[in-house]
Amino acid sequence: MKTQPLRAFADISKTASDFSSLGELCAYARFNGDAPVDEADARTEVLHMENAAILLLVHGSLKVQHNTKAFAVNSPALIAFGPGSTVIVESDDWRAVDLHIIYITTAMMPDINVSFSSIAVEALMQYSTPCASLDERETSLMLRYFKLLHNVMLDDYHPGLCRHTVGNLITALIYQMTMICLREIRFDKNLNASGNRNAYVSEFIKMVHINFMKERSINYYARRLCISPKYLSMLVKDATGQTASRWIDHFIITEAKNMLRYSGKNIQQVAYALNFSNQSSFGKYFKHVTGMSPTEFQKQR
Repeated sequence: MKTQPLRAFADISKTASDFSSLGELCAYARFNGDAPVDEADARTEVLHMENAAILLLVHGSLKVQHNTKAFAVNSPALIAFGPGSTVIVESDDWRAVDLHIIYITTAMMPDINVSFSSIAVEALMQYSTPCASLDERETSLMLRYFKLLHNVMLDDYHPGLCRHTVGNLITALIYQMTMICLREIRFDKNLNASGNRNAYVSEFIKMVHINFMKERSINYYARRLCISPKYLSMLVKDATGQTASRWIDHFIITEAKNMLRYSGKNIQQVAYALNFSNQSSFGKYFKHVTGMSPTEFQKQR
């Protein structure tokens, strides 16, 4: 049961207590005490998630490992996993869990029209885990979105219109999730002081997210934003509490840890994949940021 969020749609439909899908583009599944549980569900598995998933935990508790971070989730809560995540999901008592999941394939992504310029990306990135607690009203609201998506996907009368409807509902769901997350964040005064300053920081985070495997220089991002590296560093530090260099390091090291632990690549292959000139330079960088060598990290379990 714990690996259900990562399985193929055909497998999910066999074990979920409730299920619907929009072809191979998107799916809804519910796992609760009515869903079948067998010995295979008790195994610990590590899977690489090719698609995205939004989880709504209404009852029960979960143990989650997302990439290299482990955390507990108590209901009610929202959890979101993006494409490329490595995830382990467990529970001490699956029969006490009521879990609703929306699976979103990469093929569905173009139908989801989220305006990132309206989202304070740099503030959301301060979350240490991809999880947000919910109150009773928020839980009820999220549950209505999940059930509405489920009902829409059950109706196969007009697949084209259904796809547009699902895409717009997921867009609205993401905006609602963002508002819930932002309510929990205490903004630095400087973050709200200037929309232009905030826009620079938001754009910087987005660019690093896209380009970190090729570009590690603050100068590169400053040039793209048409501002000086010193000014960019000041804006990022004031808005997020972290330096621009630290944000770049965060993306690189998170990906490096994932690849070292789960990809099956050796250290040299990881170094080249992350655009380091050689294994030695990657090793020095990794140790400088984490305090341990890549080999030492791989030995940790």
